[in-house]
Amino acid sequence: MTMEGLLHELEVLLPEAEITHGLPLQSATNRALRNLYYDRIVEKKIRLANRGIRPTYYKKELLCEAGKEYTLPLKGKAYSMRVHGQGRYSIEDGPNMTVRAIDSLDETIVIRGFLSQGGCITFWGSFSFIIYDFSVFNEIVSEYTEDIPDGGPIRTFDLRQLYGDYMCFTSSPTDSKGNIISTCRLYDGRVEIDADYEGEIFLSYRRLPNPVGDGITEELDVPPEYLHLFPILVAHYLLLASDPTLSKLFKDRYDDIIAHISANSYDRLNAYYPDTHGWA
Repeated sequence: MTMEGLLHELEVLLPEAEITHGLPLQSATNRALRNLYYDRIVEKKIRLANRGIRPTYYKKELLCEAGKEYTLPLKGKAYSMRVHGQGRYSIEDGPNMTVRAIDSLDETIVIRGFLSQGGCITFWGSFSFIIYDFSVFNEIVSEYTEDIPDGGPIRTFDLRQLYGDYMCFTSSPTDSKGNIISTCRLYDGRVEIDADYEGEIFLSYRRLPNPVGDGITEELDVPPEYLHLFPILVAHYLLLASDPTLSKLFKDRYDDIIAHISANSYDRLNAYYPDTHGWA
């Protein structure tokens, strides 16, 4: 259904109202979309992958005391580290040298970068600061620095950042064979996996709808099974201020249908059972 199709449906539901394509209809439609997605589960299945990239050089922790210099090798294609404190560091990468400042008094920050020929990195400062999980890698997976591992024991995927439509998780993470990955943790839109895990991660989450813009031919992000119900909910929001009584009638009708759907359907149907003793 497009916005134009929705407009025609509303003209049938509200024959005496003057409904035009504009901001009020756009706002009511987006409110109805969020309402529908809160009431019904709309899932998205995703496949993440972890390469299990290991550093060729690793130093778990380095305390850089004030007034002293500390030099570490940079022989590879990329490096990463987490730092806390104030100081400076220089990177010798072939004939090139860069000097940068470290300023992280409130929290630990991640610093990453690519290398062309390699060389060394030197730390110094007027105050003591700490380097955690300093790592050098011979393997890179993309041109983006954020794809360089942070060197720590945990790899984190932020689904809000990756997809933007995350609402909440609806399944446990599994591998390609359907086995639950016990070393994978889900929390607050993030997927944590041991950094040395290699393979895909299958899971699903409840997603948010794509909001509509101002295009009359724009497709609505409504699952087909709810297309007959959606105009009723939009009518409720359209009339919420101008005709509260009629608005409530539409909302009551919508709630009745949603309750009927919930009472006569399975949100989860899983016929899988574990074979624990070899008999089917």
